[in-house]
Amino acid sequence: MARGIKNFVFSDIYNLDNIVQHTGILAGRNLLIDVLRENFARDREYHYVKDAFGFPKTPSHLGLDPDAGVLDNATTRLFIGSAYRYDISYLPAIIIRQTSSTYVPVSFNQNRWVEEYEKQKTVDGYGNIDFITVPSHYVYAGAWNQTFEVKIMAKSLEDTLHIADVVMVSLQNKYRLILQQNGLFVRTVSAGGESVESIGGNDPFYSISITVNTRSEWRRQINISNLVDRITFCFTVDLVNADVPASDMTIKASIGIT
Repeated sequence: MARGIKNFVFSDIYNLDNIVQHTGILAGRNLLIDVLRENFARDREYHYVKDAFGFPKTPSHLGLDPDAGVLDNATTRLFIGSAYRYDISYLPAIIIRQTSSTYVPVSFNQNRWVEEYEKQKTVDGYGNIDFITVPSHYVYAGAWNQTFEVKIMAKSLEDTLHIADVVMVSLQNKYRLILQQNGLFVRTVSAGGESVESIGGNDPFYSISITVNTRSEWRRQINISNLVDRITFCFTVDLVNADVPASDMTIKASIGIT
């Protein structure tokens, strides 16, 4: 599972290559969608409601009260996702897309010589219990600078600007720590000017694009499970100068046995 809120990785590559964290394009986009859905689910005017399958609840509005979804869960009053599920659009809406991703090295060798240790319990023949520290993983790591577009669309300019204001302050403050704890660090949030669009001769709608610059990481942990590897890693020999008589020669060894 990639580190994130309800974001599962189904590829075998993560297990085969010992990738324990990768908040990349898909996970980063889904994290932003998740926190915005959670945020607007608490709102009354722009109330977000999901259906039984976890998608925005967008039923037919024929016969629905204009205030449906304000005090009930009859319908969502705001679409939040990466793309529309149908050919028709739903307004107001928040559409999240990833626009760029750049690899950022954390070191020249991707932390190649970084090791992690763990304590293991040992019991000798007399029943004495002790804990020894042994190497457990070789660690590799890197980072990504990513940019996401959060596009807000509505038939009213005031609705567009109100939703944009809520999104900006929520990502920059309310959910910033939550996103960081799940592997997506929000660096900057900026908004462009509002615009008017019309598709297929339909009534025009207003939109505004928010740019979210983020930083995320990937991490591999390769197990040091082989006994020979651990002995090779731990064993050290420190000999004094060869000119010193053999009687003064010392050998220091440290061997971790599992």
